[in-house]
Amino acid sequence: MKVRFRREAAAEVREARKWYAERDSELGDRFVAAVDVCVERVAARPLAFSGVPRVPSVRRAQLRRFPFSLLFRLLAGDVIEVLAVAHMRRRPGYWRRRAR
Repeated sequence: MKVRFRREAAAEVREARKWYAERDSELGDRFVAAVDVCVERVAARPLAFSGVPRVPSVRRAQLRRFPFSLLFRLLAGDVIEVLAVAHMRRRPGYWRRRAR
């Protein structure tokens, strides 16, 4: 399956990477590696991830070792669209408008 990041989701990855790198130079790289591993898991088995309450078309995959989730939906043509890479404790649900 192809994975496509929305512009906003890609910006969230860059911002989080920068934040972590400011604290520890290796931590920013580890964050990006965790995103990559999560994307690979989603691409391999997208239906294995549970849906999000009140937004049934969106699924959530949690990053390992970081408090972030990858929120995505399946599109036609075997495409996975990543809507957000969201911190799990900040601004819950802000990404919902992207699912419209």
